[in-house]
Amino acid sequence: MWRHLYSIGLTLSLPLLIGHVMTKYRRQGQRAHVGDRIGVHRPKMSIGGIWIHACSLGEAKVAMALADELIAQGIEQPIWFTATTPAGLHEFESQGRAVAVFPWDLPWVWSGWLAQTQPAAVVLIETELWPNLIAACHQAGIPVCLANGRLSERALTRYQRIRQVIEPMWQSLTLALMQSKSDGERAEALGVIPDRIAITGSIKLDQSPPVSNPDERHRLVSWKGSRPLICLMSSHPEEEAQVLSHLDPAWPVLIVPRHPIRAQEVARVAESQGRTAALFSDPAPLDDAQVVIGDTFGDMGTYLSASEVVLIGGTWVPHGGQNPIEPAILGKPLVAGPWVFNFSAIVDGLVTAGGLVSSPLELLTATVQQSIQHASTQGEAAKQWVLAHQGATAVQAAALIERLGLDRSGR
Repeated sequence: MWRHLYSIGLTLSLPLLIGHVMTKYRRQGQRAHVGDRIGVHRPKMSIGGIWIHACSLGEAKVAMALADELIAQGIEQPIWFTATTPAGLHEFESQGRAVAVFPWDLPWVWSGWLAQTQPAAVVLIETELWPNLIAACHQAGIPVCLANGRLSERALTRYQRIRQVIEPMWQSLTLALMQSKSDGERAEALGVIPDRIAITGSIKLDQSPPVSNPDERHRLVSWKGSRPLICLMSSHPEEEAQVLSHLDPAWPVLIVPRHPIRAQEVARVAESQGRTAALFSDPAPLDDAQVVIGDTFGDMGTYLSASEVVLIGGTWVPHGGQNPIEPAILGKPLVAGPWVFNFSAIVDGLVTAGGLVSSPLELLTATVQQSIQHASTQGEAAKQWVLAHQGATAVQAAALIERLGLDRSGR
């Protein structure tokens, strides 16, 4: 009954959902894919394959790494993907993967999807659990696994408020591969059968260091000169103003907003605080800028490699923090605010290792100054912690093969 009430609520909210995606994605110059999202179009994928769903860019990278490892371990079944956001879809498409838009969890969608594709298994990345999808798979006898799973204390509290809707969903999971012991304990609290939980670490720790463009990096290095460059990575609205107001104005600052479409907005924020700002995408010289906005796609490696200290975005607003692994594996000293629940296990590990320092806004300049002075030691500690905790991709692929009973010959 509770899932049916959820379905009714979701169906009634459909006009709002359509209006939201049309406004949001068209403002970003992206297709809204409304027909795909309401289930009008069904994916034309190989029957009997393994379907892996990832929401956005970071999860898409995890999904592809896991798929490649499944193939490396001998799986020959076709693997196809879905994503929710334009960034996720683009990542799959740019790598030549078979991908479709993930629809909303509407009650009429999944029977047609499953009948057309007949997947051997569905693998959901990190937090992408949906009641109607999992119920439809359970009814059709299709195993559903959670890979690279994570559950913050905050998410657990929210889930427990709607326990009648979500408990059957968690109980139906064939396998839950959780990143940390705490994640596993929370999954069990929500109803996952204990012997279906495995603690594996995070696939994100296995990623290769991001690539830097030498010419673009030289442009940033020439701009900063002998001054230490502070990078606010993957920032969120309202966060940029708070961070800038608590940083020494003598330092050049590189702000990389989570959504590059916000670049002009972030530039105005900097200028409202009396700092000159420039967009990195503008070919004009950066010489007169005090703040540069990193608004280009695919250049995170360039931005990070040119920086002395990296501030983790989403941690000075209650978003929960962005992934700190890319700057860590590059050996950059890290500073984060108090809101880190999205990556709490990884942040705790980096803090213990000495690679990341937490700082409230009022102490930010002093904390960053300390990180500049100890950049080599702190950065190396961050890198070594990541290297010491790699290997989750192979572990998760092997666990999926074993639990799903996949034939390594693909038969």
